[in-house]
Amino acid sequence: MSLFSLFKKKKISENDFFISIIQIAEEDSLTSKIIRQIILLSADERHKYINEVIASLKTQKAPAELIEGIMYLQDDAISQKVYTYLKNKKLI
Repeated sequence: MSLFSLFKKKKISENDFFISIIQIAEEDSLTSKIIRQIILLSADERHKYINEVIASLKTQKAPAELIEGIMYLQDDAISQKVYTYLKNKKLI
């Protein structure tokens, strides 16, 4: 299963940051750990945490693509797909 087929929404598959961070998680244990910690939070905790991260990134004038990529993890369905993808890769 490829990341592009997993995220059929064109906008998601075109977000280079989002695709890259998931690919990096396959190879980098620290990135994988951070993504796992985020997606394993309850929906409410995940939304709160990501909102805090996004607010911080906006204050730091982070690139819009980075902020958008992080925002995808607020979506329960996307987080579940990331979880499934990483689990299939035996990273969870």
